Amino acid sequence: MQLKANFLTRNQKDILKARHRHERDKRLCDRITSILLLDEGWTYPQVAHALLLDDDTIRRYYKTYLEDGKEALLHLNYTGKACRLNQSQLEQLKT
Repeated sequence: MQLKANFLTRNQKDILKARHRHERDKRLCDRITSILLLDEGWTYPQVAHALLLDDDTIRRYYKTYLEDGKEALLHLNYTGKACRLNQSQLEQLKT
């Protein structure tokens, strides 16, 4: 997918910046930051270096944003693992 600068409207930038200010999850902040930096003309390697991420990750964020929008970009697919504690261990935690 060809990268082009200034693909965001002023309103889209404002929405992303506002979400970034209120977001507590660093992973989502990195996704927002990557889109904002790409819009400013940064390259994939520059953004990846600044955020300590892989180039391919930044490319995936860009592709997701362009194809499916902000909500898809900010959706975390990780659901975690099942608890490994048995019922007795869970009861001990409650006390």
